[in-house]
Amino acid sequence: MSKPQPLPENPNNEQLLNYLSGKLDAANAHALEQQMQNDPFVDDAVEGLQALNNNPIALQQTVYSINKKLQQQLDEKKQLAEKRKIKEMPWIAMAVALVLFLSVAGYFIIRLYLKNKTPLP
Repeated sequence: MSKPQPLPENPNNEQLLNYLSGKLDAANAHALEQQMQNDPFVDDAVEGLQALNNNPIALQQTVYSINKKLQQQLDEKKQLAEKRKIKEMPWIAMAVALVLFLSVAGYFIIRLYLKNKTPLP
């Protein structure tokens, strides 16, 4: 008989479903119950799975919709980051052009000033 594997710090859906269906061994079930008492996230996950446990199709649909919403949010953040990059580019180009213009203008002004400078009598 193999030794039961201890539960990780954050149990996955399969372990939670095994707990709800009574397939989890006593030691791991006790460890999961301890985690439920200490971590409200794990407790909420078990409660949510309990509500959907009798209907596996609803569980799959819920997981699919959550993953879809998460992917949409990630895509929106990527698009915003790309838009920010595009918007920042003209400012960088204008700043470089301004520095170059001021440098060239300063060079010619100093050169004209030194050329037209007359010594004091």
